[in-house]
Amino acid sequence: MELKDSWFLKINKNIQEQKGKIHKKDYKFFQVNVLLNIAKYIQKFSGACSTCSQNKEIFEDMTENLSNSINNSVSARRKYTNKIDKITKHLRKKHSIFYEGYFLSLYTILGIIAGMLFGGLIFLPISISLIKFGVLGGFLIGIFVGRILGNQKEKKTKTINK
Repeated sequence: MELKDSWFLKINKNIQEQKGKIHKKDYKFFQVNVLLNIAKYIQKFSGACSTCSQNKEIFEDMTENLSNSINNSVSARRKYTNKIDKITKHLRKKHSIFYEGYFLSLYTILGIIAGMLFGGLIFLPISISLIKFGVLGGFLIGIFVGRILGNQKEKKTKTINK
């Protein structure tokens, strides 16, 4: 599969043309820099996946009207983000493509919750007044373990941002 095919080049051209018309803060907030990476995965899977093939048309239309979608009303922005979310959800569920930092965040939150629960439960039979130390210790250990496990999982997965 050649990424330099005409569809991908057209997407790249559309994004570059629209880039100057979008405010810098909106460009960063709406992660316009990630669109080419999403296009790369849509192109990669479109031959074997009918949903990705349909997403090619949607994505092309989105990039042609990118500045209008981002610069206009709240409803236009919402439609844009809903389309991107739908496409990335498909990539995540069917093709195991994730945003960079997805597992790091997920595992950190899960580690914090599990650590706080475990720490609280350990100190509960000892003394009610010491539960706060158990929860605090569990919180810190949960962050540490969650980040380690999240980093390991990040290294094993394909991400949109790379």
